[in-house]
Amino acid sequence: MYNAIERATLRRLVPTVAQPNISTPPVDWQVNLTNLQAGCVMSKDENRYFRFFCSDVAKRFGAPYNFSVWEKLIPQVGEVEPFIRHATVALGALQKSIIVMGHDQKSPRNSHSLDPHHMFAVKSYCKALGGMRKAMAQNQGNLTSAFLACILAFCFENLEGHQKAAGSHAIGGSSLFHKWRLEKPHSNSTDIEDLDSVFAELVSVRP
Repeated sequence: MYNAIERATLRRLVPTVAQPNISTPPVDWQVNLTNLQAGCVMSKDENRYFRFFCSDVAKRFGAPYNFSVWEKLIPQVGEVEPFIRHATVALGALQKSIIVMGHDQKSPRNSHSLDPHHMFAVKSYCKALGGMRKAMAQNQGNLTSAFLACILAFCFENLEGHQKAAGSHAIGGSSLFHKWRLEKPHSNSTDIEDLDSVFAELVSVRP
């Protein structure tokens, strides 16, 4: 099963048709973790890994820069967009696996080495991929979600040691983002500038 998942992630997850304009998040982005379940439906395990993403993973990835994207924008969008939520849950579970099991993230793992955290991460990532592709096929969602999907997919694949897939997500997401910026040169806000910074960083560190 895992080999099939790995092959499936080699295809870039970027829209091939025009998407609605990026939406600007409200000033107060901060996710209310206390009332999180009131805003979206998650299982007990999903809730735990989502909270771990917000409290641990987002801080790791956002420091020392781009904290607003990781600690505010991604969790907020995850509350309302299922495939972003599944991706954040996947990253939370994967990071927990790395911490608990001490895996070498530079080497790809196979199905025989999956611990419970890792197994949950892979299942959640598959759900995220399915949701992303469904949204693209039906021309649903918005560019904010598409940009964040590419960022999260890059991070998951990179942590898994799938460098080719990670690089594909970085290039595809960056191309989509900069194409949109050329079409909307006067669209400027803090979140857009932060996304620009994130994509620049992803492209610079890709394999």
